[in-house]
Amino acid sequence: MKVKKIIKSLVLIIVSILANLNIALGTSIFEENFEGSILNPNWSIIYSNIIEGGWEYEISNSNLILKNISPKVINSQSGGIQSTVEMSQQIIPIDNFEIDFRLSWDSNDSNNVMNRIFVALYDENNDIIVKTGYMDAWVSHRGTKSVITRTDFKNFDGYDSLPHKGTLDFQIIRNNDIINVLCDNIQLTSISNDSCVFKLSLIFGHYPYKNDNISSTVGKVSVDFIKIDGELFNI
Repeated sequence: MKVKKIIKSLVLIIVSILANLNIALGTSIFEENFEGSILNPNWSIIYSNIIEGGWEYEISNSNLILKNISPKVINSQSGGIQSTVEMSQQIIPIDNFEIDFRLSWDSNDSNNVMNRIFVALYDENNDIIVKTGYMDAWVSHRGTKSVITRTDFKNFDGYDSLPHKGTLDFQIIRNNDIINVLCDNIQLTSISNDSCVFKLSLIFGHYPYKNDNISSTVGKVSVDFIKIDGELFNI
């Protein structure tokens, strides 16, 4: 495929440039600590089912905090349209890696909150490699840890397994084509995948829902840091 040849050529150019800059394998590839009060302009942002200006956030104490989402469409049943904010950055193509990140949530002691926050990795074709984080998927329930891959979707310990407020430390580690996903040093899943990582995304989500008896609310979710150490992809 011509496209793949072009991509591989670009990768070789990037690797060559990095070599000339004396960037060693196995070193820091990416780090975001959300310092200051405005978002790093390197983030590319895509909105889905959100009115213009309907994403409210703040950066405080080195945390990016989702405060509110104003949807275009409000669902009256399950299986409808999510409201999402996907922040992405192209990263140096990496092979073996370790990604560390910290996610927090606060549902204000209410089961009506429906929100989610994930970190996701994509390959050169923009196909998902792995996505993991926190999800509160339905009114009347609390949240759970989740992992999504190309072939599988898992909620760990089930809904209501997490309190209304908390913090989780995640790791995604790949070594010799095996990806292990850990949360608070406990392994969630292990998959086989040899795709080069080209893109990192941070995804905030809310399921807008209302019927005669109940309405969903957003609550708060936040990310403290994202850090990637890795080896440059070797073609």
